[in-house]
Amino acid sequence: MSGWQFGLLLLGALWALQSLGTWLQMRHYTRIMGGILRDEPSGFVGTGAARGTIAKGVVAIVVSGPDEKGEQRTRRVLLMEGRSMLARFRPAPELEGLTLEELAALDMPAGRQTALRAAIARIEATRHPEGNAPASDTALSAPAGAVPNPA
Repeated sequence: MSGWQFGLLLLGALWALQSLGTWLQMRHYTRIMGGILRDEPSGFVGTGAARGTIAKGVVAIVVSGPDEKGEQRTRRVLLMEGRSMLARFRPAPELEGLTLEELAALDMPAGRQTALRAAIARIEATRHPEGNAPASDTALSAPAGAVPNPA
């Protein structure tokens, strides 16, 4: 086998491996989202992502619902951080129980903060679809994209 044929074969094998990894990661994401929608009786689900070039990429899933005062508080926060298809969602219990405003104001690494703020913005856009969020929520408003969780 000549050099160019071997190179072409190697390129094809790497492409197939990347396709397999992408499929496995999407299957994992689908399972996680299905579990959230099944386990949470009410509330909102927002997802956000931050791509990394040199730093790690981050995908955040935030589940929120009203507390006894009617404030939106995080019920569940899952983060997937990594540079490869081997990254998996991990719970972030230290971020649970916070209001959406408190979560958005936390000081944390840039990628994580970007992904969490995008997830919060999607929740807020779903809560206020006409774009008329209350004055305290205007900093969190963004284009729609959160998934309302059916009660």
